[in-house]
Amino acid sequence: MASKRKASKKKAKKSAAKSTPKAEPKKSSAKKEPTSSAKKAKAGGKSSSKNAVKKAATKASKKSTAKASKKAAAKGRVRKKSAVVETKVVDASAKTAKVAAPAEKAKKTTSKKAAKAKPEPKPEEKKVEEKNHRLRSQPVEVQEIDVRIARERYSRIKPFTPRSFGPDPKKGPKPNDLRDTLNRNMGKALPLSARNRPSTVVELGIFAIFALGAKSAKAALEATKRCVTNFADWNEFRISEPYEFCEFLEDLNIPELYDRCERVLHFVGDVYQDMNEVTLEHLRDCTPDDRLELLSRYQSLGPALTHYLGLAIQDFEGVIFHYSWARVGQRSGVLGRSNSPKTLGANLMKAFKGNDLLSVQVNMIELGEEICTSVRPNCKSCCLVQMCVNRKV
Repeated sequence: MASKRKASKKKAKKSAAKSTPKAEPKKSSAKKEPTSSAKKAKAGGKSSSKNAVKKAATKASKKSTAKASKKAAAKGRVRKKSAVVETKVVDASAKTAKVAAPAEKAKKTTSKKAAKAKPEPKPEEKKVEEKNHRLRSQPVEVQEIDVRIARERYSRIKPFTPRSFGPDPKKGPKPNDLRDTLNRNMGKALPLSARNRPSTVVELGIFAIFALGAKSAKAALEATKRCVTNFADWNEFRISEPYEFCEFLEDLNIPELYDRCERVLHFVGDVYQDMNEVTLEHLRDCTPDDRLELLSRYQSLGPALTHYLGLAIQDFEGVIFHYSWARVGQRSGVLGRSNSPKTLGANLMKAFKGNDLLSVQVNMIELGEEICTSVRPNCKSCCLVQMCVNRKV
């Protein structure tokens, strides 16, 4: 038993010895300091690099100073040359001034004599005003004011102030009475026969400007012919002044001649700005509605003249729908209420039976645009107030 115990103790000691790890040797925490030779080598390397940097800096500074000195010398040379040139120019200008002085004096004296000899300007020349073209750079409010001023200036509607408005009419007026009152207060839109008709659409527009509200279609046609033949081309036509037209159109007795001539110039100028040439022949191939839409871009014409020119292109015949004449016809009681343009056009043809439909349409459009407006109509100054069913007096 004792031997067994001894053997077990030995085994336990051996197993304990195996399980315990061996102690590792301790590392020295102190770092090894460099030797004196290594320190000297490092110091020598640093000093050599510093010397190289200093040498490079000195070289760069020398180069920059040399360049600066060269530039300064070149600038000095240029300044000397420019000063010499300036002195030469001053001397030359002084010589020319001395030579030109007597010539300028002579010009001044001749201009004074010519000014004294000039005749007094005509009253039509004094009437020249600034053109009321709508500028694209202007705001919308200014454009609307320009349009309103142009309408008031070229308006054919005379001021109408009756003594009494009378009782309210129960029925609408007769078509012939309405046509006669419009023609009496606003004038007619004169037609032309096929023989005497101008060849181009632009000439038709000029004729329409001279003929609307005038007394004679022959005078308007003669005015268009003179306007076209008295100038070499359209460029000379465009840069001329209204009083130049008045000089060779005075004998035709056209009312408001100066304003009409100015409107003609505006119309031709608008066409040139829009088309880059003075032509409107493409309108012959358009439908009536498209024709009116294209012509409405020209501010110089206005709604009534655009309608007049649109009817002139189709031989001064037929009916072209416009909201203004439809509004006047329905309010006055001549036409029945309808929302269809076709039925309104047919009703207009039936009511007037083809008698002077040209003047009826144009005059009703102008009345509807200026007085019988869609909002707040000015019934008191309307020439149809005594026969209108829906008047507001």
